[in-house]
Amino acid sequence: MTRLSPHFALDEFRCGCGCDGHRDPQVVEHLTELAQVLERVRTACGDQPVAIHSGFRCHDWNRACGGAKRSQHLSGRAADIRVKDVDPADVWLTIIAEPDRYGVRGAGFYADRFVHLDVRPGHRAVWGKNRPKSAESQ
Repeated sequence: MTRLSPHFALDEFRCGCGCDGHRDPQVVEHLTELAQVLERVRTACGDQPVAIHSGFRCHDWNRACGGAKRSQHLSGRAADIRVKDVDPADVWLTIIAEPDRYGVRGAGFYADRFVHLDVRPGHRAVWGKNRPKSAESQ
């Protein structure tokens, strides 16, 4: 098993279609950076396990699941996560309060299902569908 960090293995980021696109060397480099971000998020959330709902996506799978045409998942720079025993709203609010502390460039909140994190180059992006009430002033 190839480890990207103490708590994250490469295959946890495998595409939902089962392809091996996550093993491309450039994708592995991005996923390694992403795993470091997830380690910091895990620590901030009381060292609770982080489950990856969606990691790398090939173009076909991204299209099938309704992903954005230029999704950060396509390059291995994004993950949709849930943290055990921590409300997704609390995870998202923690991250957007101090994104530089975690190394997050993109953070999305999707109702109470999951939090999207990415390490995109360039500008920072924050969004939320059904944002938590406490985020209205963010």
